[in-house]
Amino acid sequence: MKILSFLSISFISTVMLFFSMSTSADGGGGSYVTSLPDSISSLVENEQFAEAVPELKKFVRQERNNADAWNLLGYSQRKIGMLDKSLRSYRKALSLDPQHLGAHEYLGELYLMMNKPEKAKKQLKKLRRYCGDCEQAEELSEAIEKYVG
Repeated sequence: MKILSFLSISFISTVMLFFSMSTSADGGGGSYVTSLPDSISSLVENEQFAEAVPELKKFVRQERNNADAWNLLGYSQRKIGMLDKSLRSYRKALSLDPQHLGAHEYLGELYLMMNKPEKAKKQLKKLRRYCGDCEQAEELSEAIEKYVG
């Protein structure tokens, strides 16, 4: 249960960062997205993940190359237990932006939920390579420590 409360705090800070960005490159080289629609933002901010998932799916159909949106879809799916779909969404985010820090962090957390700590550690290793001791690497490191601890 400790890991879930930690992951919730981690998520809230990431969502706030995502929503505060004025523009976000789509990761695939093309269009730009200023923000998610307010209706989706509200659902995610209020942790209404079951309601957010279909809206995020619609959004990524329109913004197929938006790694941030795919990452948020994966997160929302993970929060409601759709682990296989979450895995696919994180992989899509990483195919669009192989160094997407949030997707690596959340993928590592998903692997912990799937009882695959070695795969989580691989995501941490990638984060360390991309950003050193950044927030995402530290949060995943703490989650792994709590998992094995």
